[in-house]
Amino acid sequence: MRVPMIALLVTLVGCSSSVVDGSTDAGTPNDVPVVDVPALDRGSSDVVDVPAVVDVPVVVDVPAVIDTPTVIDTPPVVDTPPVIDTPPVIDAPDVVDVPVDQPGPDAPAADVACASPMFRCGSVCVNLATDTNHCGACGRLCAPGRPCVAGSCIADDCPGGAFCGGTCRQTSTDRDHCGGCGRQCCAGNVCFNGTCSPGCSPGNIACPGPVSSCLGGVCVDATIDPMNCGGCGNRCSAGEVCVSGSCRGSGFMALAPCNVAGDYTMASTVRFGGATGSAYSPRCVTVRVGDTVTWEGDFGGHPRSPSTRGTSMSPITRVASGTSAAVRFTRAGFYPYFCEFHGSDAGAGMAGVVQVIE
Repeated sequence: MRVPMIALLVTLVGCSSSVVDGSTDAGTPNDVPVVDVPALDRGSSDVVDVPAVVDVPVVVDVPAVIDTPTVIDTPPVVDTPPVIDTPPVIDAPDVVDVPVDQPGPDAPAADVACASPMFRCGSVCVNLATDTNHCGACGRLCAPGRPCVAGSCIADDCPGGAFCGGTCRQTSTDRDHCGGCGRQCCAGNVCFNGTCSPGCSPGNIACPGPVSSCLGGVCVDATIDPMNCGGCGNRCSAGEVCVSGSCRGSGFMALAPCNVAGDYTMASTVRFGGATGSAYSPRCVTVRVGDTVTWEGDFGGHPRSPSTRGTSMSPITRVASGTSAAVRFTRAGFYPYFCEFHGSDAGAGMAGVVQVIE
C-alpha cells in the first residue's frame, strides 16, 4: 500500500516543481495539496498503525480473572442451617417427660418396681384395685366412706351400716361387726342394736383386759380362774386354786394324770417320742410365774393340744409340726395338755400338766 503512494508522491512533486519553476502565478502557492498528502500519509502510518498496538483490550480486559463470583459467592458453604438448626437435640421433652407413661400425677421417685399386684404411686406401692386414695389410678380418691372395689369407687351408700373391708355391713345386727367394724361378739351371742347380748357365752363373764373377742373385756370362767375367782379381779393367793368360784387354801388341783402333789417335778423341759415313746417325761412339771417350759419331740407324730380342764386361759397352744416348742407362763394355775393321737382331754394315756406357782 505504501509503494503506490510513494510513486504518486514522486509524481506529484515532479509536477509541482515544474509548475513552481515555470509559473509566476500568485495563485500557485495555494495550489499545494501535497502538504495534505504527507499529513494523510503520515497520519495513516502513525495514527492508523498505533491503534493496533495501543488497543489491547484483550489484555486489559480481564473480567474473567477479576470477576470471580463463583469463588467469592460460596453460599452453599456459609449457609449451613441443617447443622446450626438442631432443635431435635436441644428440645428433649420426650426424654424428660417420663411421667406420661404413669397413670397419674404421682410419678415414681425411683425405677423400683412394686411386687404384683401393687403399683408405684409416688414413693409408695399401692393396690389400685382396693386403695381408696388411688382407686384405679394414682391420686384418684374415693369420696369419704366409699370403698374401692376392682379399681372403681363404690357409688352406692350403705344404709344403716358401714363399709368394713370394702363390704357393706349392718353393724346393728352383724355379730362380726357389732356396733362397728371388727367388733366381734363372743360365740353363742347375738348382735342387737349394735350390742352383743349377752356379753359372754354361758358360764363365762366379761372382765377388763387388753385382748377380747367380746365387747366389754375378756371372757373368763370365774369358777376356776384364780385371777378372777368368783368374779372379776378376785385373785387367789399364792398356792391357792379356784374351785367352783372359790379360792382353796391347799393350792392343789387334782388333774389326771397328776392327781397328787408328789407327782410334780421341778423341771423346764418335757421330752416325748423316740426313746421315750408315747409318753411325756416328766408328765407333771412345776415352774414359777415367768418361767418357760420347752417341749422337745416329734410333734408331727404326737400333736399337742391344751386340755379344757384346769385353770382357764391356758397359754399352751396346739402344735402339730416341728420338734421343739416353748411356752412362757405368766400367772399361777394348773394347765393340763394331751397328745391328740395317744391321749385324751380327760388325762388318759399320753397327757401331762404344768403347775405354775408364785
